[in-house]
Amino acid sequence: MVEHPAACRWSSYRAKAQGEALPGLAPPPLYLALGATPAATSRELFRIALEADWVDELRCSTNGHYALGNARFHAETAAALGRRTQRGVAGRPARRDEVTSGALF
Repeated sequence: MVEHPAACRWSSYRAKAQGEALPGLAPPPLYLALGATPAATSRELFRIALEADWVDELRCSTNGHYALGNARFHAETAAALGRRTQRGVAGRPARRDEVTSGALF
């Protein structure tokens, strides 16, 4: 990882925030509508450093393919989608002690 997006070889930050010409890269209209100029918009997006804990939580949710939000958000989203929206418990479920093989036959 790099300290600043401008230092990343594969980042579009240099083109968007610093005006460096990159062939084939054109900002979408919605992005252009965010600020007076594309460069000003990009610089503003990266102006404030994010808290490390929040970045870790964001990375975990992104990599785990689940939503990032509070308990209410998860409940409403899970109900709307009909699926789990937050990290599950790792591993397989524990065995149920009350069921024995003899009780099954």
